[in-house]
Amino acid sequence: MRRKPNVQGFVGYWGDGKSLLLARECLQREQEDPRLLVGHNFGFKARNGVELETMDDVITFAAWDTPGWRKLLAIDEIGALAPARGFAGFPPAAEVVFQQGRKLGLSVMWSTQHWKFVDVYVRRVTDVVTECKGMFLKRLTPRGVLPIEHRPRLIRARSFYSPDPDANKLPDRPNRTEWTFFDQEAADSYDTMKLVRNYQMVMQAQYEQAKNSPIVTAITEATEQ
Repeated sequence: MRRKPNVQGFVGYWGDGKSLLLARECLQREQEDPRLLVGHNFGFKARNGVELETMDDVITFAAWDTPGWRKLLAIDEIGALAPARGFAGFPPAAEVVFQQGRKLGLSVMWSTQHWKFVDVYVRRVTDVVTECKGMFLKRLTPRGVLPIEHRPRLIRARSFYSPDPDANKLPDRPNRTEWTFFDQEAADSYDTMKLVRNYQMVMQAQYEQAKNSPIVTAITEATEQ
């Protein structure tokens, strides 16, 4: 059996199944390891789950002393917590989570829409990146073709081992390609609205910070004059 990667990423645009494959991998690891704690930001219904909303939550989860337990950090849409080139604004502990996570008994999985949207610190320690592409197959019935919401869904997963962290795109040829049908168990295991609410919270915080920044204040005063 192939060793599980310590840091694994999933990339794909909306509807391509990256969250679905992330959730399915979480389910498989949870079933294989009854002493696994899952820290997540997308409403994953884990047996032993901890919901995380901010980078401070992520750091606290990683540093949490849990003798005899393994920890899995699963971050859907990692750009919400750690945008590209965003680590400069975080404490050094944020880098430790990804670079030294194995020493803390931590594995990490993340997803985003494109490889270049991930901070280079995360790219440099990612063992495997899986590029997802979802498609709906046509299914004919006596009344014609089924509507898209009732068609069987197929996901192509192309995996790249240790891709170049300094390149802004993944290689042309994957190391491994797998095809999988829609996994309803995985789809039922998480709540995407949790992720949406987390996004809204982050966006509001960034808006408040920008609104109160010195440059915005100066521009506002100048335009009011």
